[in-house]
Amino acid sequence: MGSIAPNTEPTAQSEMMYPAPLEANRDAGLSSTTNGDSAIDIETPILVVGGGPVGMLQSLMLARLHNIKSVLIEREPSTTTFPKMEYTNGRSMEIYRMMGLAKDFRAMANQYVPDSASFTELNVTSLVDSANGGPKAKMIHPWIRPSVEDMRAESRKVNDGSKYLEPHTRCHQIPVEAWLKRKIEELPDLIEGHWGYKFVGLEERDDDVVAEVITDGGRTVRIKAQYVIGTDGGGSFVRKSVGLESKRNYLDMTVAFVHIQSKALREAMNKFPPFWHINVLGGGLAVSQNEDDLFTLHLVLPPGGDATHMTPNELVDATIGGCNGPQPMAIDKGRVFLAGDSAHQLSPIGGHGLNSGLADAFDLAWKLGAVMKGWAGEGLLTTYDTDRRAIAHKNMDTVHFALANWAGKVWLEPIGKYGLELLAADTPEGEDARRGAAEGMAPAGWIHNQNGNMLGYQYLDKGTVIVEQEEGERPISDLDIYLPTTYPGSRLPHVWTKEGTSTLDLLKGDSFTLIDCSAEAAAGKVFEEAAKEVGVPLQIVRLHGEDNVRKIYEREVILVRPDMHVSWRAGEGVDAGDVTAENARNILKKVACL
Repeated sequence: MGSIAPNTEPTAQSEMMYPAPLEANRDAGLSSTTNGDSAIDIETPILVVGGGPVGMLQSLMLARLHNIKSVLIEREPSTTTFPKMEYTNGRSMEIYRMMGLAKDFRAMANQYVPDSASFTELNVTSLVDSANGGPKAKMIHPWIRPSVEDMRAESRKVNDGSKYLEPHTRCHQIPVEAWLKRKIEELPDLIEGHWGYKFVGLEERDDDVVAEVITDGGRTVRIKAQYVIGTDGGGSFVRKSVGLESKRNYLDMTVAFVHIQSKALREAMNKFPPFWHINVLGGGLAVSQNEDDLFTLHLVLPPGGDATHMTPNELVDATIGGCNGPQPMAIDKGRVFLAGDSAHQLSPIGGHGLNSGLADAFDLAWKLGAVMKGWAGEGLLTTYDTDRRAIAHKNMDTVHFALANWAGKVWLEPIGKYGLELLAADTPEGEDARRGAAEGMAPAGWIHNQNGNMLGYQYLDKGTVIVEQEEGERPISDLDIYLPTTYPGSRLPHVWTKEGTSTLDLLKGDSFTLIDCSAEAAAGKVFEEAAKEVGVPLQIVRLHGEDNVRKIYEREVILVRPDMHVSWRAGEGVDAGDVTAENARNILKKVACL
């Protein structure tokens, strides 16, 4: 075997990419000699490179849902000390729930933000009143959003498939990472975690991948794995090691932030109602991290702006006063994958970053599990790239649109039209200016209210989705309004049964599920036998008599993937008893890529 080195020749896939890593000149230093398999120090089914939230969740999904072992390495000696993300959306919480972790996750988050706290955002002239008798801080417009408690009650009250099973959760990344690491440590037989291990490079072979890492003590360790998953962020060493680079897609702005604890700031802002985010017209943003005295303050600088000369105190004073796109996720021979920021970097606006990475990991976990356990064909792994890259492109477009919309409606238009001095003025003219600015801001409230985007994204790769039996057009959700549907590729809508069980809780993360709403359950029996013949794990869920479920689900028979997305459903008007054994076998073979 030759030396482990990055592939420097551009591939057809790499030419399709447009984002670049955070550090363009960051190259992995590689060993010049190797000694074949005799030099292997660790063997594992899967190596996960990058121990941030996406990497830890990837290992946890493989372990908890598929009983697959992995080695997880992280270059830093500990979990993060930066707050970064502070929002886990309802779809991500549904995935936590399938993993059996939602209740524990929410209990951890509630130590910082209670379920009674809302997701409301305020738009103001400044966070605090001016000193020396100057203008006082003024509210321009609030974007009112419900609390977890409110969303949970609404889900029970409105049982039409349009709601989340699990509401969103507010909690910043410092406690989230620490909690995830504890969960990793609870599974020592399935997850071998190493912090302080720096990834150096890899060689992808026909049957495995060999990676080199350097321990915190400077020792070189060679790891052989069937698959490698790069979750090592925007400057991904894994991505570089397989020769994937591209042009940087810059956003023409700079954002500096500081994480502070201040009772005085909370008391100064008590004139405003409770908030999650508070946007300041002068270009600032404050995030409430614990409903009390913990904040992350962001200062958005204009094009060409530089915050490197600013002290933390200056950044705070300025704030209170007023991304890269998707890359191919499957690489070369199909034994190296990217997930999260290593594949697609997104601006924090709209909360797509970590939530997109979590969805990457969830999709990849079930597909790897199926192939490694032998009940799906290798072709299933190629659908990870096509499915998730399409979603990454969509999220990238949404983020750019949201950023332009948000910056324009909140900062640029009001200031350009009225000026900060008039907007803060204690005069009738000031009141008129604030009313005019509020009218312009009101439509931008959808930015953190993207229910249609979060629940309504669809997988279109026909390798695991069958649509030939469909006659009508594919239903498409709006960004902010989710349209529940069982059209193949869509997430199965959450509906409460008569007994009070969510239909999503009836699914399994390691097998297909056939939902049969017919009286005779004939289709379920046919599929059950076909699954045994084909060798695909399948559970049958019989929901005869659940009229509300049947109405929302549109069809009598629906086949659902392990990730809660619909693979196939009976054609409109087709009786469940019309499904033949041959039909069932062909359907199962196709969705498992056999």
